[in-house]
Amino acid sequence: MPVHFAQSLLAASEHPLTIRDVFQTMAAYSGIHSVRFGKGEENPWLDEDMWNMSGGISLDEYGLHGVGEDGVTHSALSIDSPGGIYMPHGSVIEFQMNGLVRLVFKAKADTDWFMVEIDGTEAVGYTKRINIYRKINGVVSLLQSFPIRYVDFSQLVDAQVLYREYQYSADQDDVFFQIGVWLNGRLITAYSQRIGTMSLGYQMGWQVEGENSEFRWNKPYHSVFNIPVEWLTLDPGENGMSAVMRAVGERYIKYFVRADGTLMVLRPQQQNPEWVITHSEISNFQKTTDFRKLVTHVRVWSAYSYSDFVSDDIRKIGRRFMEVNNPNVFTEDEASIEAENIFHVTRAESEVVSMTIPFNPFLEPEDLFATSEGKYFVETFSVEITANSIMMNINGRKYTYAAQ
Repeated sequence: MPVHFAQSLLAASEHPLTIRDVFQTMAAYSGIHSVRFGKGEENPWLDEDMWNMSGGISLDEYGLHGVGEDGVTHSALSIDSPGGIYMPHGSVIEFQMNGLVRLVFKAKADTDWFMVEIDGTEAVGYTKRINIYRKINGVVSLLQSFPIRYVDFSQLVDAQVLYREYQYSADQDDVFFQIGVWLNGRLITAYSQRIGTMSLGYQMGWQVEGENSEFRWNKPYHSVFNIPVEWLTLDPGENGMSAVMRAVGERYIKYFVRADGTLMVLRPQQQNPEWVITHSEISNFQKTTDFRKLVTHVRVWSAYSYSDFVSDDIRKIGRRFMEVNNPNVFTEDEASIEAENIFHVTRAESEVVSMTIPFNPFLEPEDLFATSEGKYFVETFSVEITANSIMMNINGRKYTYAAQ
């Protein structure tokens, strides 16, 4: 079938580039037209307990939905508490809207915020605009106001808002907050302001105002796959995976192709087991522990700075140091996340298991299963067919994402 690369027209500012786009575009180039991200992990953004919402905004299994009315501003803000959820330091928000809708990025443990106001109010003599505000030290300032032309708001408009913190040098105070707004796949405006220091994360907020205003945020998922990346390049004669690795860098992402041709892209994380394998089902069980692979101190160098992760295991086995360069990362916070992930990789690979169980046709790589010996991710498996049985040989690595 022909491949149309409308989603990859990035040089013309057609839309922002994320890790998700990198995998989808290069998969299509390689002949894979079905890509799935994650394995249905629980989405905290779909939990009502994670939001403070006023009337007019509701949450269902698909996402957040807001409907405005005259003279009233309906709002929703993710909660700020030890159990709350926060935006990463960069992401792309995709939603549909018409009328007047605002997005708020409120700094954690602070009263300051940035706000993107998309005003598509349809009225005679009224200029539709995108306004960007910032509140700091109690004072609200209009940073930029840009007119919207050639966008029909009589029906729902596809909107994308990119935000991120970006560090431009080794100076710890050389941090900028950047915003870009796309409507129906076209870049409308962008803004950047120096904020000096990295935030602790952001609460996500929405506002909707006006009788004909509405928004639908049907993809409220902020994972590593929504992180903006700088570029995606493919040289003549090069395979698609080389381009993926150049864009993704040293970020810890697992991927494989299912039997049905779907590319699965995963980020191992804390989760519940998908399978429980009882002692009676297991034969030929072997567990190998090799602490020589384990590190206790990981340092990740980003483009301009570095971050360390030190495990509590350092008290047991001493300091075992690993240093990784990841120039694709531009903030100290993301470097910290990657350093912790590298620790989990080495810890998982220090304890591996192999076993034989009755054939399970639904088991696949990266499934998490539980046994009486512990929890493990499926690394590889093979199927052995004899005259009177079908058995499965599994190789797994230790699950390390529970509380240490």
